Formats: sequence, C-alpha cells, structure tokens
Amino acid sequence: YFLLFLAYIFFTLFSVLNIVTGVFVDSAIQMAQRDRGHIMDQQKKIREATTLHLLALLEEIDQDQSGSVTREELAEALSSEDVKAYLSVLQIETRDVTQIVMLL
Repeated sequence: YFLLFLAYIFFTLFSVLNIVTGVFVDSAIQMAQRDRGHIMDQQKKIREATTLHLLALLEEIDQDQSGSVTREELAEALSSEDVKAYLSVLQIETRDVTQIVMLL
C-alpha cells in the first residue's frame, strides 16, 4: 500500500504543478499579446508624428506659399545644413527626397 500511496502523491503533485505551469504560461502569452499591441500603437504614433513634421518642413520649404514645392525651392532647401540635419533626425536621406520628387 505504501507504493500505491507514493504513486498517488506523485501524480497529485504532478497534476498541481501542471496546472500552475499552465496558468503561468497563459498569463505570459496574454502579456506578450498586449505588449505587441502597445508596440504597434507606438509605431503608429511615430509615423503620424513624422508625417506632421514632414508636412511642416514642406510648408517651410514652400517659400512663395503656392501650396507646392518647386525643384528650385527643394534644391535650395536641401543645400541648407538645417534641413539636412532635420531630415537626418527623421531618418530620411536627401537623395531619397530628391528621388521622390522626381517620381512626382
């Protein structure tokens, strides 16, 4: 009977540990999914802020307030160290800006 009692204790302990592990893993999975959603929200906010900064920069580059940026205005702005530094902060290279304007 002693071995049967030990087997009972072993399986009971194993079952309880299995349940505790399951609860822990489930809470870890839920936490990871919330973190993923939070990261996606942060990336969306960063993209929106970058868009607003670019629009402000384009309005500043548009010297004649015509609502569009000419190649001359762009070339003059890209020669400015301030604009280059600003684009660098936004992680945009000046050659990328030039290529995008050529496509438009």
